[in-house]
Amino acid sequence: MNARTIAYFLLSVGFIVSSHDLSAQRPKDFIWRYCWFEYAKLDPEVFKIRVPVGCEVIDCCPGCPGPPIDWRIKVQGEAPIRPTLNFENMPGNGLQNLDMDADMKQSGGTLKNGTTTIRGFKPVKGQRPPVGVLQFLSDTNTLARMAEQKKYTGESSFEVEIEQDNGSTPVSRYIGVIIIRWDCLPPSLPSDKVDLDANTFGDDAVVLVDGRNGSGNCIDDAMFRGSNLVNVGSLLTIGSCRSEVSVFSDDNAMELFPNVNIWTDPLGDVLPSTLHPLLHVPVRVWLRMGDAATLARAQADIANANLLFNTNQAGVQFDATFTNV
Repeated sequence: MNARTIAYFLLSVGFIVSSHDLSAQRPKDFIWRYCWFEYAKLDPEVFKIRVPVGCEVIDCCPGCPGPPIDWRIKVQGEAPIRPTLNFENMPGNGLQNLDMDADMKQSGGTLKNGTTTIRGFKPVKGQRPPVGVLQFLSDTNTLARMAEQKKYTGESSFEVEIEQDNGSTPVSRYIGVIIIRWDCLPPSLPSDKVDLDANTFGDDAVVLVDGRNGSGNCIDDAMFRGSNLVNVGSLLTIGSCRSEVSVFSDDNAMELFPNVNIWTDPLGDVLPSTLHPLLHVPVRVWLRMGDAATLARAQADIANANLLFNTNQAGVQFDATFTNV
């Protein structure tokens, strides 16, 4: 492993600390991240959040004693996404029984940017409580237009937060976030490409490129994303620039291609990149206390480390053995 490979590895490891908000690991948070043209192809059923009315404590449900349950829904973002909210197990006419904005009722539950408050959940003694179903819908044509307007750079986020209150006391909170990346070029556009072979599960890989771009300038770690054929724009013959490609993907080892000389001035060059399985790193864990709880905690810590390293595309997996001393 040369110095540049080690540097990339350390950058990946460091990214775990800088990019992961601990709150994002809670079970009630839902975060999705996709290239714009990949998101447009996905089944909307993927982006569903089911939120039961109430919470998991005594006297906190429709029909329980005490203050009623109210919902506050905050929507913000610029991505071309239309969130809708409907309810299952609602007695009577469903949404029509609830106190909410008239626009939301007439649109069948479509949410707009801003804050919406929903009141009027009726008692449901002896029955299952209502369940809110939040769904994110999108418009393929609008996604394509926005990608062109963004000039295939940057990203946009769209967030919906549902907070339930029991009187003045918050009792549950769900957040759904979709991050749309515009810096992914669709494979149909004329471009030089990196062909990712054996990309496990077709993950959204990161491709970093050093080279000479179509303007004749040297670029350093220009980032592109994709799961199969990744467009990297126009790359010219090397000239005096460094030419190198690095690939990071979930469930695969990091790949480094130094001294790439495949690029020519005409568009259409393809760099083949066969990804390999994760690098397995042996780890010895010494336990001072021999009880089952200590072992379980150590095993859980290793499992969490593997999750975080893989999520951040570090390319390694820790294979641990545990020894009681």
